[in-house]
Amino acid sequence: MRGIVVGICVLLIVAAQGKACSICYSGDPAQMAQGGEGCECFGFQKNWSLSLDARTVANESGVAVQEIHTQTQFGAGLYRRLGSRSFAFVRVPFSYNGLSSTHAETIESTGLGDIDLVAGTNFKATFLGFIPGATLGLKVPTGNNNVKSDVVQDSHANRLDHLDHGTTVNGRLPEHCQIGTGSVDGLMMAHLRRGSEMRWEITLGYRLNGENSFDFHYGNSRWFDITASRNLTTPWSVGIGGRLRHADHDLDHGAVDSESGGFLSSMLLESEYRLSSRLRVAVYSAIPVVNELHGTQDEKPMFSAGLVGSF
Repeated sequence: MRGIVVGICVLLIVAAQGKACSICYSGDPAQMAQGGEGCECFGFQKNWSLSLDARTVANESGVAVQEIHTQTQFGAGLYRRLGSRSFAFVRVPFSYNGLSSTHAETIESTGLGDIDLVAGTNFKATFLGFIPGATLGLKVPTGNNNVKSDVVQDSHANRLDHLDHGTTVNGRLPEHCQIGTGSVDGLMMAHLRRGSEMRWEITLGYRLNGENSFDFHYGNSRWFDITASRNLTTPWSVGIGGRLRHADHDLDHGAVDSESGGFLSSMLLESEYRLSSRLRVAVYSAIPVVNELHGTQDEKPMFSAGLVGSF
């Protein structure tokens, strides 16, 4: 079973990273919930792995004035196996962000985003046949958090009813259009994994976001995942699962953003195909099912794809 889920694991890790939005998938690290040691649980075939990934997400909010936030991201990641049970991972993203609203011109920004550093391990002891593990992550604020624009919105366009997490100030774009968050964010996850004909994974995670130099703080989040996957044929595996997630409100200069945070449950779908013993392709999607987000937020499905090579 060694190496069966390398592609899915890498994809789930890289799909996680980006902005630290308190609830939208553009910053949801919960996709990491099945990554990391999941690869170690079933074993890397080689000491090094390189991943290339792409993903797209969208979030809408508002009634009379509607805001649409989109993000498309491309990333390159490098895995290093550390012994038989541990790993380290670094990912560098390139991001496109778009923010549009009723009666306002679409604001766009592109550039290199925040770098993610991740490490994890599995433990020797088992629990009811499951292998326990832990993952720690750190997002470094390498992306530009002071992107400015010459676009000047009129007074009506600026009246976004608190949906834009802060309109342009002295030319600085709203937080959801910034390439980086400007903050150091931490990630902690605990896992239970079981490898057999049907592979199971249970994860409990928490993300602690910092405050940037513009006094903006994305809400902290916690989530619970459970997934099951199996091989349909020798090179092809599929998986299905569910996620429960809650995030705190974002804070802008200490003031609560009413259009942020809340509860969201999603269905998780994943598939991997082994092109060769060293090359794999994987696709992943998180589809919202129950939306109890604060305000008028409407989360859209997240899609991602990745190519993973071991050497």
